[in-house]
Order: sequence, then C-alpha cells, then structure tokens
Amino acid sequence: MSQLLRAADTNGDGQISVTEFETFLSGLLQQLSGTTSSSAHPGTLITTADPAAAPAPELIEPATWTDNDDPYGATFAGFSPQDHTQLSIADLSNPRNAKYAAYDYLLSNRVDPNTAWAPGAADALNRQLGAHVFDAVGDQKLSFGGEVIHSAQNGHGMLSGTYNPSATGEFFWGEA
Repeated sequence: MSQLLRAADTNGDGQISVTEFETFLSGLLQQLSGTTSSSAHPGTLITTADPAAAPAPELIEPATWTDNDDPYGATFAGFSPQDHTQLSIADLSNPRNAKYAAYDYLLSNRVDPNTAWAPGAADALNRQLGAHVFDAVGDQKLSFGGEVIHSAQNGHGMLSGTYNPSATGEFFWGEA
C-alpha cells in the first residue's frame, strides 16, 4: 500500500492531491486496459528513451526535498538535496543550479536509471534552462560543465548498508 501511495504522490509532499490521484488512476486504468503509451505516467518510472515527449509533471518544490536517497525506487548518490531546500522552482531555471535542476527533473519524472534516459533529460533540461547546459553522453550519462550524472547498478556510489538494496538502480553525481 505504501508503494502505491508513493507512486501517486508525485510531488513527494506526503499528500495526494485530486490531480495526482486522477493522473495515477488514469495511468493505472491505461495499464490495466492493455493500452501503451510513448510516455510514462507520473506515478511510475519512465521507461522511454524520450521522457521529454511526456507531458511535463510539475516540478517538486525544493523545500520538500529530504535526505531520502531512494525517493521512488531508484537510489540517488552524491546529491545532498536536503542541503538545498532554500532553492525555489524559479531557481531551477538558472544554469547555476544545473545539478539540482537535473535532480528535480529525475525526481519529478521518476526516471528509471536502467533506460536510455540521458538524451531526453538533456533536451528537457536545456529547454527548462533556456540555454545549452546539458549534453547526453550516450544513453545513461548527462554532462554539464565539469560535472556528470550517470546511472549505474544500485550501490555503485554508496557504501553497503547506506542505501535500499531493493532499488532498481542508481543515479550517481560526480565530477567529470
């Protein structure tokens, strides 16, 4: 039950709004009816190579970010979002905050680290920032300035016992 609640709570605020519930229920009904879509539903991991084609979910308010390194079934290593809760949604359109714009994009879209996510993420983030800041390096690495976010096997960037071992994979931030 808690997994369903987390899946429906797309902004991670611990409450399910009418819009979040409608979106979750629509996605569930589509899945049950056997229809497929080129984009994922906000309540599930994105499994398409082009998440930018999906309707953009609302960004998650940085004030609600926590130190939870497994907010939706994917591990985040090297981000420390809890130290950046003073940022606003508007700040996520400033290239100076590229790392946290990318974090919020991955979180808001519930991107699956095991897919070809980087090209769609680079396109969507460059549009959000209004500048060419991000480059996809292959299918699973995002480069910006001297920094990278890449996906890896769960636990790649964290010590044993410090992450959820049942997470599907990991997003790892580091310097290029």
